[in-house]
Amino acid sequence: MVLSMAGGSQVMARLVVVFLAAGALLAGGGSESSPTPRPSPDPSVDPVDSYVRIYGGLAGVYRSILDETSCDELQGQFFTATENGSLGYQAAIDDRSRELDCPELLFDRP
Repeated sequence: MVLSMAGGSQVMARLVVVFLAAGALLAGGGSESSPTPRPSPDPSVDPVDSYVRIYGGLAGVYRSILDETSCDELQGQFFTATENGSLGYQAAIDDRSRELDCPELLFDRP
């Protein structure tokens, strides 16, 4: 989603937080002891579709995560996803942060 108004990234960040909270309520948490499934590495498969198929959740939230270019924004979204137990969003954020070569994600707010 492209927002052309001033402060569009703040609006998008707030939307992501709302969707993360809604997704956590609908999906529940995952098991921390099992390995985290990842989307298909096949470039012909849309990663958003893979995340939705594996974890459930909202395609728009995954698309927003995968389009994010700020490591700081990804870290903030990761805190929220972790607090809400949203394993799918955590996985997508982790994958995107690795693509951007961001510093390792922190699980707890400082």
